[in-house]
Amino acid sequence: MSWVLNLAQMYKKLLLVVFLSIISLKVFSSFEGKLLVMKQTAFDSVFLSYHIKGNMVRIEEADHRGGVKKVLLLDLNMNTIHQLDPSRKLFTEIKVSKAKASVSDFEIIKSSFVKKINGFECYQWRVRSKLKNSEVTYWVAKNDMPFLEKMTELLNGIDAGFELYLNLYPGAKGFIPVMVVERTIVRDVKAKSVLIEINNGPLNTSLFKIPTDYKNQII
Repeated sequence: MSWVLNLAQMYKKLLLVVFLSIISLKVFSSFEGKLLVMKQTAFDSVFLSYHIKGNMVRIEEADHRGGVKKVLLLDLNMNTIHQLDPSRKLFTEIKVSKAKASVSDFEIIKSSFVKKINGFECYQWRVRSKLKNSEVTYWVAKNDMPFLEKMTELLNGIDAGFELYLNLYPGAKGFIPVMVVERTIVRDVKAKSVLIEINNGPLNTSLFKIPTDYKNQII
């Protein structure tokens, strides 16, 4: 009888693993569509298109003329990032570090200021870091996009610029950043990003796959 009990326990554990896997897939698949963001610095302006379908994310970076310069393909379940070079038809897997956001030097200020930005009612949150000589103002709106935290955490593994936003979690759950203004501690503007539009709708799975005629560029 002992082997029957052991088998039953193993079966229960297997069911739990499958159940948790299904839950995680549902969390990431609650939004499907496209977000368009404009980012401005002192030197240039670019447009970032975020295509989201389940656990897959495609980020396209285009110049002001609409020419796509870079593409990132993210798998939020596998924690992988591939960069595509459309002009040369090359792809590269980017190594993602395991670094997590640290709260030791960050000061988070959630003010009572509210304003409309591109039709969204936004609340002002500010994050300061003396070590980074930076202060970022996030104008956030209530909109539940569960993929956002996982995407930000994954991107932070290749770009430390996402670390400040990660420190807003878990309080940032249920919100999206509509406008982000990065300044130095002496208030000089370094960069500004604005969410222009959100388009809900089905996306073709091919958007999230590496084209067959692309060659692997090993770095």
